[in-house]
Amino acid sequence: MKKNILLSFASLALIMSSCSKDDTTVPSNPVEENTKDIAINAQEETVLNADMVSSNIIISGAKKVKGTPPTPNGAISLTLEYDQQTAFQKNGFDINFKAPDNYAGAYIQLKSQDGTLSKEYIDVSRFAFKKAKKTNAEKTNGFLKKSIQVDEIETEIDVDFGESIPAGKFCYIICIYDNENNISLPQEVCVEVEAWGGNSALVDTWNNTKSENFLNGEPSDTETVGVTQFNDTNYYCDKTKQTETLENSETYTTKSLILVLNQDGSYRYDELYDQKRLDYEKTIVDCNPTFNDEKDLKDYGKGKWAYNEDTKELTLIEFEYNENGNLQIFEEGDVVFSGATTVSGNSMILESSNSFFDGQQTSTYSSKVYFVR
Repeated sequence: MKKNILLSFASLALIMSSCSKDDTTVPSNPVEENTKDIAINAQEETVLNADMVSSNIIISGAKKVKGTPPTPNGAISLTLEYDQQTAFQKNGFDINFKAPDNYAGAYIQLKSQDGTLSKEYIDVSRFAFKKAKKTNAEKTNGFLKKSIQVDEIETEIDVDFGESIPAGKFCYIICIYDNENNISLPQEVCVEVEAWGGNSALVDTWNNTKSENFLNGEPSDTETVGVTQFNDTNYYCDKTKQTETLENSETYTTKSLILVLNQDGSYRYDELYDQKRLDYEKTIVDCNPTFNDEKDLKDYGKGKWAYNEDTKELTLIEFEYNENGNLQIFEEGDVVFSGATTVSGNSMILESSNSFFDGQQTSTYSSKVYFVR
């Protein structure tokens, strides 16, 4: 599972549609659409069986053990800063926590919301953990081209779901342990698995007009469809043994980019763009900057979307991404966007805000992305 997240990126970019609408669009049958949303969101209230969830959870490097975890003695500390989480079908969720340097692993046992515990627990070795910093490095262009950044200060367990875990609710109990048989006191977290879709007001063909990006609350740049963006680039010259900077030398122009959100919870976006990029291999040899000027390149992404009716947030889980013919498949899905969503008449605004700690200070990146039907 990839948690981007959403996504190194704090912004998105999409387009103008093939036709404009002057009047506010409303559902053809608002009562019917609202009934569909209620039915979809009701799936998330289903109490999931602890044994079913446990048998269908996937944690790389972990082993499942029959019975209950060893008895904790509280001689090692575990810090969780939450007791509620959101998860997504197939994509799962992450467990982020703070622990002392000498921890050796974690015990996880599933629990139904009716109090029933699973008949097995999961032993996750420290070697299966990773630092909580994820970026969508493979994606260099277009919509969702800058991935979510997370503070690299915590430990993370990546929990994926098999196909059999539906929308619903369950809990898990987690302890960590060290090599001296010390076990932390258990902490319980309850998880809600989102259903796909869930807000008929979002179902339409959406065309981006611009995105506004901010750094620590101050405007950093604006990306407008049809307007060329200029960027500096650097290259190392073999002859002079120096790094050279070329100001405003690379360009990127989004010509069109359309996002379609479907009633069944699927989505797709398509982008058409031009770009001029430095050819590093040719340039570094003779130190004569050479550029590749490419026209009418095409990217697309496909996946599932979910709407959290409590937080008013839209999440996009990408399972397929094609960058100008280079196809990537994300089996467990990639969270490429998660943020506040506002729909008013024919307009939609997506907002995201993410922080990154560079070892000295925390910077906050945020964006507002504007769409029309």
